[in-house]
Amino acid sequence: MKSPLVRPAEPGRAFGLRQCRYRGLAKARLQHQLTATAVNFHRLNTWWTDTPKACTRKSHLAGLRAAG
Repeated sequence: MKSPLVRPAEPGRAFGLRQCRYRGLAKARLQHQLTATAVNFHRLNTWWTDTPKACTRKSHLAGLRAAG
């Protein structure tokens, strides 16, 4: 089971961190820090409001096991 704190794809997809908006190391670093803060606020909000996580699909084997 993966740790819920390590989700490397989440900031890239949800918060637009795939490409940096600014040029320069200092501005890029500031953007990454602000994005990380936004991700943390989003995670805290879902934790405080008890928002359910998305349901994952069942594997084919689990479907066969439930049917039999």
